[in-house]
Amino acid sequence: MNFHEIWLQIKQSIIAKNSHNQPLIMWFDPTNLEEVLQQNDGCVFKISVPTALHQYWISQNLLEIISSEIASFCPSPFHIDLIIVKPENTAVIAAVEQGAQDSRLSSDRSARATPVFSPARDSLNPEY
Repeated sequence: MNFHEIWLQIKQSIIAKNSHNQPLIMWFDPTNLEEVLQQNDGCVFKISVPTALHQYWISQNLLEIISSEIASFCPSPFHIDLIIVKPENTAVIAAVEQGAQDSRLSSDRSARATPVFSPARDSLNPEY
């Protein structure tokens, strides 16, 4: 069995044991095993995540769970590196984000053209 098959089993096990925990599934599901390096002091599991926020959340909330699952397959010493790897469809995501940003800009411009509040309504009551 290769390490990628083991990683799929680890992911399935963690998700199955935490099926009620939607935040865990949301943060953990986009992870992938990029490579396993054999070093003198043990194995290095390089796990990819899509963003720095995923990297932080997983390191703070899931690293112990992932480590215990890996330990059940890999009895030798190991450590985990969470690396950020952008999704392959980054161009599509960037285009969607740019379109959303453009629509916000156009709506911001129209909002500035017609003030929402009149100066008379925005003034404070001097008696209070």
